[in-house]
Amino acid sequence: MEFCYNGIDFGCATPDHCACNLTSTNTTISAGGFYVNPECTERAHCINGNVTWDDVYSCSPNALCEEQNNVRQCYCKAGYHGDGQTCEFPDCKGVYDSGYSTSGIYTIKPTNWTGSPFTAYCNMADGGGWTVFQRRVNGSVDFYCNWTSYKEGFGELEHEFWLGNDKLYYLTNQANDAMQNHFGQAFSTHAAIMITANSHVQV
Repeated sequence: MEFCYNGIDFGCATPDHCACNLTSTNTTISAGGFYVNPECTERAHCINGNVTWDDVYSCSPNALCEEQNNVRQCYCKAGYHGDGQTCEFPDCKGVYDSGYSTSGIYTIKPTNWTGSPFTAYCNMADGGGWTVFQRRVNGSVDFYCNWTSYKEGFGELEHEFWLGNDKLYYLTNQANDAMQNHFGQAFSTHAAIMITANSHVQV
């Protein structure tokens, strides 16, 4: 078994517990830890006592290079979520909170959503930040669909559509969300809404 010097607690350790020294910056990286340079353009990892560098490291346009809790890296700006290299709006409220006030189609990615980001229609009226999950206009889209269609969503965001139960599940389980029902010029607001794993609506 190989052993190496652990520069953090001044003892001997197996390779998976070894710290790494970056002589160019006089920095010690703890075992399993990482180092990001001041410009957030390079990131090094300490693995088994060896330093490895990411091929590419850079901040998303929606992130800032800064230090938080003594850790410097790319952090997503308020209203976004992600790892700093990729930052997405979690929902239409995130879009609105980031300064967008025009209703329309935006790209979002809810917390824990494992698929690619998807488009949604965001209503910025009545307080703003509403993610529209159903719209009926003139009956041109047939809503008499099977379960798979409701699970995945159907229709056109610019007109009549159902966003999809899977998307609703993640959208409504990332925070305490409110819901508005619009009927022409009138609407009602519900304090909270959640879609369970079996896609039942709880209001």
